[in-house]
Amino acid sequence: MAANDFVFVDRWFFPHPIDRVWPYIMNAPDYPTWWGEVYDRVTPLNDLPPDRVGSRSEVVAHGKLPYRLRFVAEVVEVAPPRALRLTAEGDLTGSGAWSLEKRDSGTAVTFEWRVRADKALVRLFAPLVKPLFEWNHRWTMQKGEAALRRLLASR
Repeated sequence: MAANDFVFVDRWFFPHPIDRVWPYIMNAPDYPTWWGEVYDRVTPLNDLPPDRVGSRSEVVAHGKLPYRLRFVAEVVEVAPPRALRLTAEGDLTGSGAWSLEKRDSGTAVTFEWRVRADKALVRLFAPLVKPLFEWNHRWTMQKGEAALRRLLASR
């Protein structure tokens, strides 16, 4: 694996039914409203709903480190309320997969992100500071989990 290739598997658990969690996961254009510490903007690029194959969005996001990532995400597979797969092209190129599993006490959520960092700055420094970029990803996912936990608890 090249220094600018990344594989992340993140797991969240929410004590809420899958039908309450799914709408937030599948609706990427709303990420900035609840996951605004990371997602600056998710702009739809076509008229398809966000949970339909072919739906495309331009994403601008950041972590704790002082750089922004821009990429186009396209939904390539949807199986409500259990799975959503997407591709990414731009500063990050690769694929992501959200999986939701109903549990007696709530919903288990897994996000698998397999990407190559094509942003020049990240690509250039990846061989030296890959652990720092990995930490940055974990920070973004912790922020998302905490934000969604608060949102679900408030509704």
